[in-house]
Order: sequence, then C-alpha cells, then structure tokens
Amino acid sequence: MNKKFKSLLNKFTLTSLSVFALFIIYSQSGFVDFLIFVFSLFIHETAHLITARIFSVRVNNVSLLPFGAKISYVSHDMRPDKEFLLYFSGPLANFIFAGIIVFASFYMYIPSYDFFIFYNILIGLINLVPTIPLDASRCIFSLLQIKLSKPDAFKYVFIISFIVDLSLLFLGVYVLLLGSKNVLLILLSVFLFNNLKSEKDKQEYSYIKNNKVLNKDFLKI
Repeated sequence: MNKKFKSLLNKFTLTSLSVFALFIIYSQSGFVDFLIFVFSLFIHETAHLITARIFSVRVNNVSLLPFGAKISYVSHDMRPDKEFLLYFSGPLANFIFAGIIVFASFYMYIPSYDFFIFYNILIGLINLVPTIPLDASRCIFSLLQIKLSKPDAFKYVFIISFIVDLSLLFLGVYVLLLGSKNVLLILLSVFLFNNLKSEKDKQEYSYIKNNKVLNKDFLKI
C-alpha cells in the first residue's frame, strides 16, 4: 500500500455511533438519497481540506461523527481571519454547489437534482448553527480571538453552545410529546452535549500544557 495513502487512511476514525447513525439515515432515506447525502458531506469536508492545504495547515485527524465529520487541525497561532475562512469554507462549498446545480438544471437533465440541492443546503445550514463542534461555533471562536484571549473567547462559545444544545433537547422532547416517534433531535442534543464537555476538557488540557499552571478562573462557567 502507498505510504501516503496509508498515512491519510490512518487519520480517519469511525465510531460505532457513527455507523449506527448512518444506518438510520440509509434505512429512512433509501440508497440513492443516502449516496447523495454522503456526497454532499464529501463536498463539505473536501472544501475544509483544500482550504487547510492552501493555508498550509496540517490535518491531524478526521473523525466521522453521527451527523457529519470533524477535522482536527494542527494550527499554531493561525490568524483569526484565515481560521474563519478555514471553517466557513465547508458551508460555503455546499451553498455554491447547490447554486451550480440550480443553474445547470436549466440547461441539462440532472437525476435527483432536487435532492442534491436539498442536502447541500441542509448540511450548509446545519453547520451554521452556533454550537460546538459545528463550523459556526469555530467561526465565532475565531472572530472573538481578534479582541479576546483564547480562554475568554471559548467561554462565550461554550455558553452559546450550551444554550443551543439545551434548546434542541427541549425541542426534541416537545416533538415527542406531540406524538412523533422521531428521536433524532434528542440524539443530536445528547451528542452535542457530550462533545461540548469533551471540547471543554480539551481546552483545559491545552491551556495547562501551554501555560504550565491553570488559572482558577479559566473556563469557570
């Protein structure tokens, strides 16, 4: 096996929860819709990887999550504007691709073009929800660092994410009380809460590693 390909393959991780979520999407949408959904995710993540390549940011790991993927970058003191573009490139690519499909559909026949448009817009909009680990939260974190320190910027992002996750949980419970059997919103909120805790622990560890002593007020939320 090619060493470069093997090195790239080793960067990918797939959790059992991701497999379960993909199976649910496949069973509810059908094979063709599922392929279009995966292709739309591929466009999103490829845009991130290309932007990282342009900015010479090394990719540490690509984790396939239940509702998409999470790319971990090795970026040392990256400028906030470049970091913003790095995270915004994913949703932007989905919107551009949806626009191209709309334009092209006037001149040629594109099988299932409406699903290409739907899933790309859906993935783009989902990633504009301001909660960790979605792209919007990373964009906000980048912009806040223009005026604030990294720990202070993360405090604001953490609070926003917590409010969003809690709102999704309440909405999921409300949908169940209305008689729906769809538990995706509740599963999504549980996943996001768990990821939020992991991200907080990661930030604390990073701060300890880089500053030797952890300030008592750091991430005191």
